[in-house]
Amino acid sequence: MREKKSLCYLEKGQRGRIGCLEAAGSIRRRLQELGMIPGTWVECVGKSPLGDPKAYLVRGTVLALRRQDAEQIWLWAGDAQEGASPGRAGEASCRASEEKALWG
Repeated sequence: MREKKSLCYLEKGQRGRIGCLEAAGSIRRRLQELGMIPGTWVECVGKSPLGDPKAYLVRGTVLALRRQDAEQIWLWAGDAQEGASPGRAGEASCRASEEKALWG
């Protein structure tokens, strides 16, 4: 079953495929530059002793993201084992949120 959830809820060793970004402006652009684009696999590889930030493996690079930034990245963690895409309904909701981020 597909489950849409925020990147910040991944625990160490869990992975999922990025569905969409809710971030806007310069933070959105920076996340995309770092490889956080729809369809990309991401894995939580660790967290700081206090729990924030967490470390994520993205396209062969480990990135540390604060919770407030990771909350703006949505993925479908339920697809991690099958490697499936979010499906048409998920893609439509991502497109809608991406258009909102672009056009306000």
